Amino acid sequence: MDIIIRNIPENMIDKIDNIAKAEDLSRNALLSKLISDFVKSNDDFVVNILPPIVRALVNHGFVNIT
Repeated sequence: MDIIIRNIPENMIDKIDNIAKAEDLSRNALLSKLISDFVKSNDDFVVNILPPIVRALVNHGFVNIT
């Protein structure tokens, strides 16, 4: 399935591309991995077993990436 994301600032695209290059991934593969990891991290089971400080750090990390 395709997802189209619009209105991403160019500087964010540059950062995404730099991360993808460092991870030896395509932009699409990196974004797919980020979305998948984000969904997994928000799974009720995972959220319930993580200590609050770890949840806060993970959520903060995702916010900084976007």
